[in-house]
Amino acid sequence: MPVIYIINGILISMFGFDHNPSHIHVRYGEYEFTISLDDRIVKGSAPMKVINEVNNFIDSHLDELKALWEVAKNGGEIKKIKR
Repeated sequence: MPVIYIINGILISMFGFDHNPSHIHVRYGEYEFTISLDDRIVKGSAPMKVINEVNNFIDSHLDELKALWEVAKNGGEIKKIKR
């Protein structure tokens, strides 16, 4: 699973050919969860500060993430998001 961004040890990834709705995969230490881009539904668990940090990341990069999702779901190259 390609890591597209790292924030303070939080690894954010996206899969190619993944299922809808659009979402990202997040790992932080022993925690793993997914979070949908549109309605921010979290599946899995992590400390609230991590989830808040990921939500802030999504807010700042939503257009890029949605564009990358379109590429990834069709099997295109998943590129890192620039800072």
